[in-house]
Amino acid sequence: MKKDTTISKIRFIATSMVVLLHILQHLGKSYNYLQYFSDWLNLGLVMFFAISGFLYSNRTIKKSDMGRWITHRYKELAIPSILVTIITLITYNIFVENLSGEKVFYSLLSGLGFEAFVPDGWIFIQLWFLTYILACYITVPIIQRINVTRMSEFSFWSMIMGATLILQGLGSGISLIGGFTTLSWGVLLRFYLAYMLFKRYSIESDKCKKCIMILSGMVIVVIGAIIYIRYIWIPQGVIGAVAELLFIYTQTLAGIVLFYWLYLLLSHVKVNEKLLKWSDKYSYTVYLTHCLFIGYSTSVIDQCPNIYIGILIALVCTAILSLLVEKSSELIKGKIRLL
Repeated sequence: MKKDTTISKIRFIATSMVVLLHILQHLGKSYNYLQYFSDWLNLGLVMFFAISGFLYSNRTIKKSDMGRWITHRYKELAIPSILVTIITLITYNIFVENLSGEKVFYSLLSGLGFEAFVPDGWIFIQLWFLTYILACYITVPIIQRINVTRMSEFSFWSMIMGATLILQGLGSGISLIGGFTTLSWGVLLRFYLAYMLFKRYSIESDKCKKCIMILSGMVIVVIGAIIYIRYIWIPQGVIGAVAELLFIYTQTLAGIVLFYWLYLLLSHVKVNEKLLKWSDKYSYTVYLTHCLFIGYSTSVIDQCPNIYIGILIALVCTAILSLLVEKSSELIKGKIRLL
């Protein structure tokens, strides 16, 4: 179906943006101007949540099937994540330092998004996605009960603005559970906004296009202001802090807007079927494994005398390990059954 292939194309672009983001962060150490681009490539992550929000806005999951559905979907993500975590732990102990059991425990919590436990939060950085996508899955039966199609325009956009302010505010630093966790609820906002928007407006409808046009105009104006403030004016104090907050808010909207325009554009573009199948099958494992070779503590790039050779080696290692992890995950999924 067209929708499926279009989503596959967007997923491939989003994966490429995330990998390129971390490569530019390394290159930015030698070429400072590249750091200006790396922040904007984070829109790839926003699009991953926008994809999920869009897909689940087009289906209704029965209450009786919810537990089985969450288990099945989460198994698809958890098994390769566990494999990559084990590989990361072994690699870190061999090439960086031996980790004590306590340090491993707290680093795992930190990687999962419990940022109050951050002795070495970057070791298992790839795990945060597991926590947030599970939160999205669990709340699907709640948000699908909200009948956004019957709301007035005023009520709908009031709800959207309220959710944005509350969730992004939580994601900007309000701690939960007595200050022990700082899960970024602003990340979940990406899923909820895409879900609500495409639940109310069919993505190919004129109403949706009109809505996105307005949001696109707002995003362009705000991004222009942010670029001027961050890179030209560079103020300190309150104005600088406000600019950073605007940047965080705008990333969410910009990612959803970018997803929409890519959907319309790519729905008419033919792409090799093998590439699309690769995108569907390996995009998540590429995301997981690239963190090991292009990430932080275990980066291959930093170990090579020539940064470009390091990037090439890291990409090859990522591709090989992604293949191995995916094949291993398929074998494990076929032999175990999670209740």
